Amino acid sequence: MKKMKEGWDSLWTAKSKEKIRDLKLRPRPRQKRAINVLDRYVHSGRTVCEAGCGSGFYSWYFISKGCRVYCIDYSEKAIELAKKTTEGKAEKYLVRNLLDEGLALEFKNTFDLIYTDGLFEHFSKSEQRKLMDNLIAMKKENGIIVTFVPNILTYWELIRRIFLKIPGVWEKAFTMRRLTTLVRESGQEIIEKGGIHALPFNYSPEILARWIGSSIYVVSR
Repeated sequence: MKKMKEGWDSLWTAKSKEKIRDLKLRPRPRQKRAINVLDRYVHSGRTVCEAGCGSGFYSWYFISKGCRVYCIDYSEKAIELAKKTTEGKAEKYLVRNLLDEGLALEFKNTFDLIYTDGLFEHFSKSEQRKLMDNLIAMKKENGIIVTFVPNILTYWELIRRIFLKIPGVWEKAFTMRRLTTLVRESGQEIIEKGGIHALPFNYSPEILARWIGSSIYVVSR
């Protein structure tokens, strides 16, 4: 865990305020496509947690939609960056381990929506179950969890393996079957599933994204 934390701290330290500001003004195609999914579930007044918030880009999106947002990440550098990205407008910024049962107890039945993007693939199968159980405990009874993970069948996965390695950070991409199994075995109902970002351009055949998109997702309650 120490080496993983050092890897994430190094990554988020390298991200500049200028790049994040540009991203907020001009989201990349993948971010736009993730937001298209979220727009169906995000409403003003909801209490939202971005679990593994990283730069805080999506937390900023939730805030812009009128939500009360909690940013949680294991990396102190990520939280520092998220504070800048969200202009300090989130309800709380927490440097915490999402596997910690104490966190689940602290925020039991708190959130209308919990969002993760690029989180579960960095944990073992047993840790993924524990992580999912913690998130379920943190959401309200009728709350939802939106889970994005990298797709093992995409062309992008080869690029990630070669060029985008983070020292100390382990990662294993998902198939849709593996993702839906994780969700269903945790006792949740799947209300939507799919993929995004078939090609890295503004226009791409998103009808194919469930199979070849860079990310797959499940919305569950």
